[in-house]
Amino acid sequence: MLPTAALDPWDGVFSRREAALLAEIPSTAVDAAVRDRMLSPPGYNAWRGSPKNLPELAVAYCATIHALRLHLALTTRKRLVQALAGLQPWSLSGAVFEIEPGVSLDLGRFAHGPALRARGYRLYLQALHEGRSPPPSAEFAALHRLAREV
Repeated sequence: MLPTAALDPWDGVFSRREAALLAEIPSTAVDAAVRDRMLSPPGYNAWRGSPKNLPELAVAYCATIHALRLHLALTTRKRLVQALAGLQPWSLSGAVFEIEPGVSLDLGRFAHGPALRARGYRLYLQALHEGRSPPPSAEFAALHRLAREV
Protein backbone atom coordinates (compact mmCIF):
# COMPACT_ATOMS: atom_id res chain seq x y z
CA MET A 1 0.00 0.00 0.00
CA LEU A 2 1.26 3.49 -0.82
CA PRO A 3 2.13 5.77 2.07
CA THR A 4 -0.81 8.12 2.58
CA ALA A 5 1.47 11.13 3.13
CA ALA A 6 2.55 10.88 -0.53
CA LEU A 7 -0.99 11.56 -1.78
CA ASP A 8 -1.59 15.12 -2.93
CA PRO A 9 -5.01 16.50 -1.91
CA TRP A 10 -5.21 18.39 -5.22
CA ASP A 11 -4.88 15.29 -7.41
CA GLY A 12 -8.01 15.04 -9.52
CA VAL A 13 -9.28 11.57 -8.88
CA PHE A 14 -13.06 11.70 -8.39
CA SER A 15 -15.90 12.37 -10.77
CA ARG A 16 -18.65 14.69 -9.58
CA ARG A 17 -20.92 11.72 -8.98
CA GLU A 18 -18.30 9.90 -6.91
CA ALA A 19 -17.72 13.02 -4.82
CA ALA A 20 -21.46 13.37 -4.19
CA LEU A 21 -21.83 9.70 -3.21
CA LEU A 22 -18.81 9.80 -0.89
CA ALA A 23 -20.02 13.03 0.78
CA GLU A 24 -23.58 11.65 0.93
CA ILE A 25 -25.02 14.83 -0.57
CA PRO A 26 -26.98 15.63 -3.75
CA SER A 27 -24.92 16.01 -6.91
CA THR A 28 -26.30 19.53 -7.33
CA ALA A 29 -24.30 20.61 -4.26
CA VAL A 30 -21.10 19.38 -5.92
CA ASP A 31 -22.09 21.11 -9.16
CA ALA A 32 -22.56 24.38 -7.25
CA ALA A 33 -19.06 24.12 -5.75
CA VAL A 34 -17.59 23.46 -9.20
CA ARG A 35 -19.54 26.40 -10.65
CA ASP A 36 -18.10 28.65 -7.93
CA ARG A 37 -14.60 27.49 -8.99
CA MET A 38 -13.78 26.45 -5.44
CA LEU A 39 -12.46 23.03 -6.43
CA SER A 40 -10.06 23.89 -9.23
CA PRO A 41 -6.43 22.96 -8.54
CA PRO A 42 -3.89 25.79 -8.20
CA GLY A 43 -2.88 27.14 -11.59
CA TYR A 44 -5.96 25.71 -13.32
CA ASN A 45 -6.96 27.79 -16.34
CA ALA A 46 -10.60 28.79 -15.87
CA TRP A 47 -11.02 29.41 -19.61
CA ARG A 48 -10.73 25.67 -20.26
CA GLY A 49 -14.02 25.04 -18.47
CA SER A 50 -14.61 23.11 -15.29
CA PRO A 51 -12.18 20.39 -14.23
CA LYS A 52 -13.07 16.86 -15.36
CA ASN A 53 -11.93 15.25 -12.11
CA LEU A 54 -12.26 16.67 -8.63
CA PRO A 55 -9.61 16.57 -5.92
CA GLU A 56 -9.92 14.42 -2.84
CA LEU A 57 -10.60 17.45 -0.66
CA ALA A 58 -13.75 18.17 -2.72
CA VAL A 59 -15.59 15.51 -0.74
CA ALA A 60 -14.81 17.13 2.63
CA TYR A 61 -15.46 20.65 1.31
CA CYS A 62 -18.83 19.80 -0.27
CA ALA A 63 -19.99 17.84 2.78
CA THR A 64 -19.08 20.77 5.05
CA ILE A 65 -20.72 23.46 2.91
CA HIS A 66 -23.86 21.36 2.45
CA ALA A 67 -24.17 20.57 6.16
CA LEU A 68 -23.68 24.20 7.23
CA ARG A 69 -26.71 25.54 5.37
CA LEU A 70 -25.22 29.01 5.68
CA HIS A 71 -24.08 31.37 2.98
CA LEU A 72 -20.35 31.95 3.38
CA ALA A 73 -18.53 34.76 1.62
CA LEU A 74 -16.32 33.81 -1.32
CA THR A 75 -13.13 34.68 0.58
CA THR A 76 -14.24 32.52 3.53
CA ARG A 77 -14.94 29.57 1.24
CA LYS A 78 -11.50 29.99 -0.35
CA ARG A 79 -9.90 30.01 3.10
CA LEU A 80 -11.86 26.85 3.96
CA VAL A 81 -10.52 25.08 0.86
CA GLN A 82 -6.97 26.14 1.75
CA ALA A 83 -7.44 24.91 5.33
CA LEU A 84 -8.75 21.54 4.12
CA ALA A 85 -5.87 21.20 1.66
CA GLY A 86 -3.38 21.66 4.48
CA LEU A 87 -4.87 18.89 6.66
CA GLN A 88 -4.80 15.12 6.37
CA PRO A 89 -8.18 13.33 6.64
CA TRP A 90 -7.38 11.72 9.99
CA SER A 91 -6.41 15.08 11.51
CA LEU A 92 -9.79 16.66 10.76
CA SER A 93 -11.44 15.17 13.85
CA GLY A 94 -10.12 17.90 16.13
CA ALA A 95 -9.63 20.66 13.59
CA VAL A 96 -11.34 24.01 14.01
CA PHE A 97 -11.78 26.59 11.24
CA GLU A 98 -12.35 30.23 12.21
CA ILE A 99 -15.05 31.67 9.96
CA GLU A 100 -14.91 35.13 11.51
CA PRO A 101 -13.37 36.34 14.75
CA GLY A 102 -15.40 34.68 17.47
CA VAL A 103 -17.19 32.27 15.09
CA SER A 104 -15.48 28.93 14.52
CA LEU A 105 -16.45 25.72 12.77
CA ASP A 106 -15.70 22.22 14.04
CA LEU A 107 -14.42 20.53 10.87
CA GLY A 108 -14.44 17.12 12.52
CA ARG A 109 -18.19 17.20 12.83
CA PHE A 110 -18.81 17.76 9.12
CA ALA A 111 -15.68 16.79 7.19
CA HIS A 112 -13.94 13.97 9.09
CA GLY A 113 -16.16 11.07 7.99
CA PRO A 114 -16.45 12.06 4.31
CA ALA A 115 -12.69 12.75 4.12
CA LEU A 116 -11.86 9.31 5.51
CA ARG A 117 -14.32 7.67 3.11
CA ALA A 118 -12.72 9.54 0.19
CA ARG A 119 -9.19 8.51 1.23
CA GLY A 120 -10.26 4.87 1.66
CA TYR A 121 -12.02 4.87 -1.70
CA ARG A 122 -8.99 6.42 -3.38
CA LEU A 123 -6.65 3.79 -1.89
CA TYR A 124 -9.14 1.09 -2.88
CA LEU A 125 -9.16 2.28 -6.50
CA GLN A 126 -5.35 2.49 -6.54
CA ALA A 127 -5.08 -1.08 -5.28
CA LEU A 128 -7.45 -2.30 -7.98
CA HIS A 129 -5.63 -0.30 -10.65
CA GLU A 130 -2.26 -1.75 -9.63
CA GLY A 131 -3.64 -5.29 -9.67
CA ARG A 132 -3.47 -5.78 -5.91
CA SER A 133 -6.45 -7.03 -4.01
CA PRO A 134 -7.50 -4.76 -1.16
CA PRO A 135 -7.72 -6.41 2.26
CA PRO A 136 -11.17 -7.83 3.01
CA SER A 137 -13.00 -5.77 5.59
CA ALA A 138 -16.40 -4.22 6.10
CA GLU A 139 -15.05 -0.81 5.01
CA PHE A 140 -13.65 -2.14 1.74
CA ALA A 141 -16.86 -4.08 1.10
CA ALA A 142 -18.78 -0.80 1.31
CA LEU A 143 -16.23 0.88 -1.00
CA HIS A 144 -16.57 -2.00 -3.46
CA ARG A 145 -20.36 -1.51 -3.51
CA LEU A 146 -19.80 2.19 -4.16
CA ALA A 147 -17.35 1.47 -6.99
CA ARG A 148 -19.89 -0.83 -8.63
CA GLU A 149 -22.62 1.80 -8.26
CA VAL A 150 -20.51 4.38 -10.07
